[in-house]
Amino acid sequence: MKYTLFLKNEKSKSYRIISQLMIFFNLLGFIFLLSSSQETIKGNLWIILSIIVTGLYTFFIVVEWISKKALNNFWHRFIFGYCAIAWLIEGYWWLSAVLIVFVILDVLAHKKLLVEISDKQITLPSIIKQKVEWSELSNVILKDGLLTIDFKNNKLFQHLILNPDPDIDENKFNEFCKSRLTK
Repeated sequence: MKYTLFLKNEKSKSYRIISQLMIFFNLLGFIFLLSSSQETIKGNLWIILSIIVTGLYTFFIVVEWISKKALNNFWHRFIFGYCAIAWLIEGYWWLSAVLIVFVILDVLAHKKLLVEISDKQITLPSIIKQKVEWSELSNVILKDGLLTIDFKNNKLFQHLILNPDPDIDENKFNEFCKSRLTK
């Protein structure tokens, strides 16, 4: 038997707000770069295009906040990537590298948190999936959409389940876990 549970990512909204602020700061940086430049419009074409792209994105973020409908993560990461390329073209390679690191962190922060519970082990979500043997656990309980995994070393893993599967009967799940713990 195998159970798959999706966990609620409670920090996802905070990560998204921080990322949106970073894109807004990129917009301000491009505006500052354009205002301090002595080149012609043709020489500042990348900066002007970057202001337009990040400005439009910022406008859609404001619309998103008002309508409470989230934009697809693809556009969010695309703008980060675009800003990284724009800063690299302008000669700010270090800023481009920081933005690329943030794109990678954004992908990791928004990945689906998945717990797999099987006869042999439990797989917990982290950067590298953590596999836990039943012998390392003292208790596993699913109650009212809250998964609790109690380790023998006094570590506790407790998370809300996102959209609990109606096919999962909590009593049967708990009995299954209890039977695995006693073996």
